[in-house]
Amino acid sequence: MQWHKSNSIFSDLTEYAALELLIDSKVGILLDREIVENVVFSLVQLNNGLKTIFIDTVVFDQNGWKHLHNSEIDTPQILLCPERLLDHSTNLDSNAVDWRTKNREHQLNKETIIKLFKALPYGIELTTKSGKKLKMIHGYDQSWSKIECLNIEKNERFCYSYLDFNAADLAQVLSKVTTQQPH
Repeated sequence: MQWHKSNSIFSDLTEYAALELLIDSKVGILLDREIVENVVFSLVQLNNGLKTIFIDTVVFDQNGWKHLHNSEIDTPQILLCPERLLDHSTNLDSNAVDWRTKNREHQLNKETIIKLFKALPYGIELTTKSGKKLKMIHGYDQSWSKIECLNIEKNERFCYSYLDFNAADLAQVLSKVTTQQPH
């Protein structure tokens, strides 16, 4: 796998995807596309009828625009693919099936963690996967996908991703909180 650089100028990632991530008609046709963060997911029907997902990680830096192209059979570590694209892939390669399963598990874990954060009271003490002790200041904010917490040791406010927490640990904290509340 190698990075593909573009010397053109683009106003944003949407324009880059539309003009640079074209599907060659010798390969197939683009059925659907979704941009999540800096990743472009493309559902493509190959000329043999198979529907598969291409994953392009796009970066813009001081050297311009570039992207790293993968497909679901490459089992990329990116697990942000929207369900509507996962549902339409007909690729039965074991790596592709595995990657789609991991995406769905990741999404379920994300939804579980977000639901738990919404149920937790502000001011509750939490521990990250890495063992940092925090006090939750604000719950999950969907507009920037973060949880604002106070780092107890440093007495500093930071924003953490839902990925920094284990669903089982949050469920245990919520269980303690709900059993301690008077009825």
